[in-house]
Amino acid sequence: MSEKELAETLILGLGNPILSDDSIGLRVVDKIEEILSPINNVDFSKVASSGIEILDIISGYNRLILIDVIKTGMAETGTLNKYDVLDFKNSVHLSSPHQLNFPSVIEFAKKTGIPIPRKIDIFTIEVEDIYTFAEECSPEIKKKIPKIAKEIIKKSGLKPEI
Repeated sequence: MSEKELAETLILGLGNPILSDDSIGLRVVDKIEEILSPINNVDFSKVASSGIEILDIISGYNRLILIDVIKTGMAETGTLNKYDVLDFKNSVHLSSPHQLNFPSVIEFAKKTGIPIPRKIDIFTIEVEDIYTFAEECSPEIKKKIPKIAKEIIKKSGLKPEI
């Protein structure tokens, strides 16, 4: 694997681009990149897979901002929540179709010496439809993408280059 110069922070969106609202993490990363670009200390990535596979992507960064969907049925569609990786220490997986056992992935990395970000923020976006095959998000969630992106930027303390 060739060494590349990494930015300080990686913003990583998880989701499936052909599963309706499950793609919101990918779309929000696109919007954040549009707002922040060109910012020199942030990289952007989107993946449909999760678990051990993402270690290659996150390795070497100092900070990770992870964006994924969640379906609890207890919040309004588009509700954004911010968590620390330790908030999920005892969970089997985040409530998403990715079945992401992120704390176990982090623990595996620590035990095997894989360099991982020191700071990890997890943002989840409440959605309704994560199983319908569609290349677009539902209209209700799609119209909230700009607001969600700006909220993540603010809660992360990131600033666009002026």
